[in-house]
Amino acid sequence: MYESAEQLSNEGGDYVVYLDNVTRKFKSSAKFAKSTSKLEVLSAKVQSLNNGKKPMVFFPKAETLEDNLKTKKGFSVAKELLEPIAVLKGAYYDDYSAPGYTLNSSGNLVYNRNITEEFAWENDVYVIGEEELIDCSECIQAVDPVPNPIPINSDLRIDGRTENGGKIQILDLNDVEHWFSGKLELRMIVTGVKSGATVLRDIPFQKTKRKHFKDKKWFDYGTFLFNWNLSVLGDYNIEKWIERDGGPKGTFSITMPSTAYKPATSTTPEINAFPGATLTLNIQKDDDDLGSSLIQFTDNISQEYPLGRANILRQ
Repeated sequence: MYESAEQLSNEGGDYVVYLDNVTRKFKSSAKFAKSTSKLEVLSAKVQSLNNGKKPMVFFPKAETLEDNLKTKKGFSVAKELLEPIAVLKGAYYDDYSAPGYTLNSSGNLVYNRNITEEFAWENDVYVIGEEELIDCSECIQAVDPVPNPIPINSDLRIDGRTENGGKIQILDLNDVEHWFSGKLELRMIVTGVKSGATVLRDIPFQKTKRKHFKDKKWFDYGTFLFNWNLSVLGDYNIEKWIERDGGPKGTFSITMPSTAYKPATSTTPEINAFPGATLTLNIQKDDDDLGSSLIQFTDNISQEYPLGRANILRQ
């Protein structure tokens, strides 16, 4: 079982499966006999505590195993699987660690240790809970940015310039998406007000591995936004980011400056005319708002925009 990288990932692009399916697959190899017997009892125990519903399990270490399978010749997953430790999704401390449980000789869950994200990615920690139900039928993957036809070493936009976005830095990764929820599902929304409040781009990105955001690293989805023609799009737009977590349907609003808004120039102050038009967009109730920022045509292209829980760049 799991001797190739492709077998580690499920159809949703995350390492989340039904716990009893895991035990069934483990049975195919005697190498996993000890882990299988304990996981079977663990599955039954959790199911009885969950009103008979099948528990989903997230296995963070699978990402580490997948990377090793791709980079280390002769790497064996079988030799890496040890004592299974259970973490219940949603139960964690202020430092983002969570209590981990193992099965004793009587088949009862007993406290083992506090589990940190770093420990979970290197050990056999199974996060048990409900799966996030997120529609990703229109999600896109990261791609290389479209080259810009701008003067070399210039930080200034020119009318009609190709505008790229999708470069983001998460300030507190666990605050945005706790480690036991796995990969991040981000959504970028860009709105404008020229000829009425308009959604210029609404892009849900495919699930992205946490390692790309750890330690405040910048990650670039390399997204073409539009050709910034001033006569069509005006002097500014607003960019908002959301981390999608599913849940019941809901809405949120983005308030635009009025059409009287004028950015500051070297000779004139900013004319700030809030509020203007308001756009109402669909979300799911559990989604996290990372914040938004107004982006002006006259800004330096290298300017960093704080959203609140993240920073973004245009290119």
